[in-house]
Amino acid sequence: MDNLTYLMAAYFHEDWSLHQETWQDVVDEFVHDDPIRVRAVPDEIDALLCASATIEDLDERLMELGCAYDPTEGSRAWLAAVRDRIRVDG
Repeated sequence: MDNLTYLMAAYFHEDWSLHQETWQDVVDEFVHDDPIRVRAVPDEIDALLCASATIEDLDERLMELGCAYDPTEGSRAWLAAVRDRIRVDG
């Protein structure tokens, strides 16, 4: 999950909102900045979603990956939306 860790820690860090207005803008920046890493992220998101039995497990894992974004729609739905946006944009 190196590529997903990079996305979370480097783009969704605690100051992400100082650089972009929305999570969608953050994902678009990542897609633009790092097209090599982008290719692996959707599969890594799928693996994380499958490995996380509960929302609490998923939230904890996201924090371990360096993610400081708090999705209002819930972590599972947000990660699926990130994955889908990358697949379309990437």
